[in-house]
Amino acid sequence: MNTAKLFSKAGLVVLALITLLLVGLLNVSLRGVRIDLTEDQLYTVSSGTVEMLQSLENPVTLELYFSDKLTADLPQLRDFARRVRELLEEMAIKSNGQVTLKVIDPEPFSEEEDRAAELGLQSTPLTLGGPEIYLGLAASNANDHSEVIEFLQPEREQYLEYDVAKMLHIVGRDKAPKVAMLAGLQVSGGFDMQTRQPTPAWMAISQLQQMFDVVTLQTDFTSIEDDVDVLILIHPPELEAQSRYAIDQFVLRGGNLIAFVDPNAEQAAGPNPMMPSPGAANRSSNLKTLFNQWGFELSEGKVLGDAQHALQVGSPRTGQPVRHLGILGYNPASFDKDDIVIRDLNLLHFGTAGVLKPLADSALNFQPLVLSSNQSMLLDASKFEILLDPNTLFDGFVPDGQHHVIAARIRGAANTAFPDGAPQPEVSEEDTAQSEDSTANNEENDPQQRDDEQTPSRPHLAQSSEDINLLVVADTDFLSNRLWIQVQNFFGQQIGSPFADNGHFLINAVENMIGNADLISTRSRGEYVRRFERVDELRLHAEQNFRTKEESLQQSLAATESKLAELQAQKGDDGAEVLSLSPEQLAEVEKFQQEKLSIRKQLREVQHQLGSDIEALGTRLKLINIALIPVLLTLLALLFRAVRARKR
Repeated sequence: MNTAKLFSKAGLVVLALITLLLVGLLNVSLRGVRIDLTEDQLYTVSSGTVEMLQSLENPVTLELYFSDKLTADLPQLRDFARRVRELLEEMAIKSNGQVTLKVIDPEPFSEEEDRAAELGLQSTPLTLGGPEIYLGLAASNANDHSEVIEFLQPEREQYLEYDVAKMLHIVGRDKAPKVAMLAGLQVSGGFDMQTRQPTPAWMAISQLQQMFDVVTLQTDFTSIEDDVDVLILIHPPELEAQSRYAIDQFVLRGGNLIAFVDPNAEQAAGPNPMMPSPGAANRSSNLKTLFNQWGFELSEGKVLGDAQHALQVGSPRTGQPVRHLGILGYNPASFDKDDIVIRDLNLLHFGTAGVLKPLADSALNFQPLVLSSNQSMLLDASKFEILLDPNTLFDGFVPDGQHHVIAARIRGAANTAFPDGAPQPEVSEEDTAQSEDSTANNEENDPQQRDDEQTPSRPHLAQSSEDINLLVVADTDFLSNRLWIQVQNFFGQQIGSPFADNGHFLINAVENMIGNADLISTRSRGEYVRRFERVDELRLHAEQNFRTKEESLQQSLAATESKLAELQAQKGDDGAEVLSLSPEQLAEVEKFQQEKLSIRKQLREVQHQLGSDIEALGTRLKLINIALIPVLLTLLALLFRAVRARKR
């Protein structure tokens, strides 16, 4: 009877209503609850983000502008917008009231649309002739300081948490840390003399300027202000003694230094290294005096070549992809897993990098951050100045079996590189006479100024008051766009899609130097590029075999062509024989011609077999993926059937 009532029309209606009610309650109560089964927890708000949210100095209002009604026919975009909203809601919950979220639908000709335009959000027509829609994000505080993401790109979804966390971090603090920067390259933008066009700032520097108060030092600077938290040197030019002394004293009084130096800076030659721009900067940079005092040195005139980590580039001669011994990609297996700056990064690219070496008599702690493989050696930097074919770098390449240091952290008590005190500026006799006259006049007019000038602004430090903290990278191309990010122009907005973590490394380093490590775990949650290690091993082994066979065949080919040239030299310019060739000599010529053709055929076969092992591996994997699961299911079904038959 009860069952009959349950399945009556009224009972079914009641069950349907109860089901809808339960579903609604679950949707509300379990909103934002997820189970993240990915290996790297890609869809979970990181602990660093949570710490940052709860430590915001100012409350922040997040405004998500999404054209909900106008996107009814765009399910993919709506799904992306839903995921964005869920992430923002979760971040607002984790902030303990520091972040307030508002979701706004800016309908055409509404006040909300005017507000979106006022904030600088970008309306975009996604279909030809279709309506312009909004999908942007704005963060603001009570002081009317705001940051925006003009249009949220679905292609950057894996960086969404970092982008939002960066906005909240910038808006939610009282004052941005101060970073001083000296660069010998046009990292902040400049002018290309070849194209007569302005060049934009490097993306890594643009991100730095968004997050910190960046001041640029001139090459003749003589002091570094006390309120500077971090000093960054990028391909520093030849500095005067007073500038080197300012760096020395800044480090000794507790200032943090990040230096990017290079034995062969390709970006110094301009956009086209094959045709250096007029007035191009020196391609090498070093701070030898200071580095030696800090217990390490940079390999001068030497570039690291690493066969195991060489990346493929397009050959300028053939256009085909070839491995470049100087363009290197390193994964976490090469990183120091204990250093917070680098331990969570996934891929770093370097271009014609140098090598850092600790000095044997130094008491400072030299901590390698990035190490090469043992399939590496040092190459002359001159080989990279005009490189027509990267294949030529393999000529004479013999790995030395050592692991070379590309980036390192240096800590410890240090002494000054200027034991005699501040160096005096170099001036001419004429300048000296003018300075003496000016000083005498000023002293007569203002005795107080005379006393102030005789008193130094800061006392000379002979040794560090505490352990120094330096981070040095033996590559400056490391920060250039071409090695880590693809930049596209989206309606006047520069949108970057990183394929390596070079820019994250720079921000991580600055955050770590100023003592703020909360965002580092967030920032490193970029696009994970997993290398096929087995494929890399097969490719490297095949290339080594190819190089050996190719060199042997090339030597045989050269010897054969030399003998042919000797025999053909007996002919005159008009082709007439000066000396008649005997039948034996003619037979020898024919033999060498056939041998030459045979050697060329073997070379082609070796080149063709270069990827045979990789293709065979791919075939095996396809067979496993296609056939293994059906076979296993069939066997399980047969086993189940046999067990049932036996029971019967």
